[in-house]
Amino acid sequence: MSGGAIELADELLAIRRCVDALHHLAELAAAMPRVDDTPSPSVVCALAEVISARLRLIEKLVRGSIDPVLLMTPHNHAIGDDGGLRLGVWDSTRRKAEAERVLRSLEFERRALRRRRRR
Repeated sequence: MSGGAIELADELLAIRRCVDALHHLAELAAAMPRVDDTPSPSVVCALAEVISARLRLIEKLVRGSIDPVLLMTPHNHAIGDDGGLRLGVWDSTRRKAEAERVLRSLEFERRALRRRRRR
């Protein structure tokens, strides 16, 4: 999916559904003795990790530090105009400027590490 925009409300809805599923699985696990058909703790941990990762991406997106295309998926791809908050993907000029900023930052860190190692 290149170009376009993401619908932030749809992304937040997907995250809320993950939270609801996580809550439901935790309730099931707490209410029943462990048998083969009860949720595995690894499933609960995996859902929590998905939620955490998506929220970190949204935080960076709202701050303007990542291109919205990195968060774009079929469930949040904006279609039409329903008045929701839409975040358009960066154009090539913005992508180039961000890549140059990141490279400068990495170069600065590399030089700082070299100086520390010389001491």
